[in-house]
Amino acid sequence: MTDNEVEGEVADKLNIIAQYQTTRVRALWTSYKRIFQLMPDHIRTLEPSNFKLTNKFVYREITKIWPDDKKEDTFNLEYGGTVFVFKTFHRPQLLCQLYECITKCEQSSKKLKSTGPYMVQRLRKNNIRKDSKLYAAPFGIIELDMADKVLQEYFWVNISRIGCDQATGGFIFEYSGRTKIFLVPMSTRSRPRVRINSLRSVYMVYP
Repeated sequence: MTDNEVEGEVADKLNIIAQYQTTRVRALWTSYKRIFQLMPDHIRTLEPSNFKLTNKFVYREITKIWPDDKKEDTFNLEYGGTVFVFKTFHRPQLLCQLYECITKCEQSSKKLKSTGPYMVQRLRKNNIRKDSKLYAAPFGIIELDMADKVLQEYFWVNISRIGCDQATGGFIFEYSGRTKIFLVPMSTRSRPRVRINSLRSVYMVYP
């Protein structure tokens, strides 16, 4: 099977969220380079030599995305009954941003699994506590205030570890070198850590 070539169409630089250099892997044919662009509602791949569009994957029509558990640089995308295999040195960053795009695309927001909310208290400096909620999304952990306003998004690719604080019994994770502590009610103390770790293992996005 060859790429669906769109004659004469070149990359529109507007609305490109991110782009990565990838290789399209084909079992029985020669592999080749592709620019992999993330757009607000779709993915597109380009031929690097002339920037012609070779494929377009609409988020709402993607059947499945999964990383190869044996090859750290490879992931699979199922679309229209065909499995497309790509590899890239930046797989964690690409998948994290791709999951974010799909989650935030209005027409595809429920395609990927999330978990929460978990009622917590954010432990800040000087022992200040702030009521908040945590969700685990396909792309990371989302912190919201009690009115459901997003306070911060913590992307999986920047979370180096998740655990339990022995002193407070709180849920903790290290994000870009800084430790975040959230106090959890005794009755549900282990639930956020277990379920968030479980969700992360599904999407396999690690630094």
